[in-house]
Amino acid sequence: MKTKLLTLTIAVALGWFAFAPSGFAAFEILGDDICSVVSEYSCFEAEIERARRGELAQSNSTLVNPRKNLPPVKEKYSTQISLTTDADGNAHVAAVALVSDDGCDVRVNGTQWLKESGKGHDISKGLRRYGKLLLPGDENRFDIEYSQTFYDPAVLENDLDGLTMVVIPIPIDIFVKDSSGKMNDRILVKKGETIEVAIHPVFWEHDLPGNNKIEWEIGRIDATGNVSDWWSCIEMGAKVSLKMDYSGIFKVRAKINGNYFYYRRHQDVVNHESVLGLQKGDYDFVGVCSTEFQKKVVLGAYSYCLKKSEKFAKASPIDLTVYGGIQPPGNYVGGWKCNIFVFVVSFEAGAKIAFLERGYPFINEYTSPPAVVEWKDLSFCVETTPKPDWEHFYGLAPEPGLAIISDEHMGVLDYDGYWIHANEKIVSKNLKIGTTKYETKALRKRN
Repeated sequence: MKTKLLTLTIAVALGWFAFAPSGFAAFEILGDDICSVVSEYSCFEAEIERARRGELAQSNSTLVNPRKNLPPVKEKYSTQISLTTDADGNAHVAAVALVSDDGCDVRVNGTQWLKESGKGHDISKGLRRYGKLLLPGDENRFDIEYSQTFYDPAVLENDLDGLTMVVIPIPIDIFVKDSSGKMNDRILVKKGETIEVAIHPVFWEHDLPGNNKIEWEIGRIDATGNVSDWWSCIEMGAKVSLKMDYSGIFKVRAKINGNYFYYRRHQDVVNHESVLGLQKGDYDFVGVCSTEFQKKVVLGAYSYCLKKSEKFAKASPIDLTVYGGIQPPGNYVGGWKCNIFVFVVSFEAGAKIAFLERGYPFINEYTSPPAVVEWKDLSFCVETTPKPDWEHFYGLAPEPGLAIISDEHMGVLDYDGYWIHANEKIVSKNLKIGTTKYETKALRKRN
């Protein structure tokens, strides 16, 4: 029996590292040289077919002919596949297939998987797929009794005579998509809609085995920007559908062998000033709106943000007569317009916030949207037509599309808990709910 130790690390130049996340975990294959490790699913299937054509990791051409009453020749192999987690929490799962047209008894961690030793050739046409994923933290030991039941090239030339165990390590990298198929980019849905989550997109694309040890959890952030409670073990499997029955801003994670793996950003967020915490690899979120109005507010606000719009800059004039207002002297030049930004995106989403009368009648009379000081006043009622289902909010779960108010500033909450707001120069996204500088004082959605 030949023994082999294979330890894969970042220093080894193998193709499958190209799709592994930075700081990935090593995995080890220890024992007999029967494994073929591949980089991706297409290679996985190709390697299975190559083995089925006779290119095997372990060949056995011992002459056996049952016509002469020769007993099967049996060989024992043992290999252990260990998937570990690195210091950053990155890890892999793995799928396994056994290729051999001779009978094999296989035990995985002491539990019988196959019992075929002594059976004739052409068992399962050479292929058996292990029905579970190998998980990080498990020492997956495969003990195999291989039985060479037939070998006589003069009689049967296409007998495989041997075995290969094909292994595909798959990096755990949580993916989310909405019902339209949009994936990993500003996942924003309405309450009651369904999202799909998977530990890797290969599970959406191909029929790979699941594993009932993979648990899914979601947690809703509160007004401090933190998750106070998680809904635990809501679904199980490598890929699941989650119906979002509650509105809010959610983190998503998978629990695998006691370790948590979080849904994270798959690309940097660009076109924002002073972006902190919005880079690839940082936490990403799923936004769930109560109403279609809130969803429209978010999308409208973000469209201004993408353009780095200067429409609401302090130095820019703005014409509110197109929204039914009476223009003040100076056209708002030199003044903060964060409240006007919330007014405009609400108007464009279908809810007109009532103007308030300002100035002195017959002298400098004009109108303007409610100011920040009025928005945060618990006794002040922000009138809208039609009502966008707003109510005063403080200290509970925030939602995308709500107005967010600090001591002297306001904006709109995006799907991930960041503010979209008009600062001194442009519309940007560089403040996060719960930050010290802009402590959340009030959120509104009024019934």
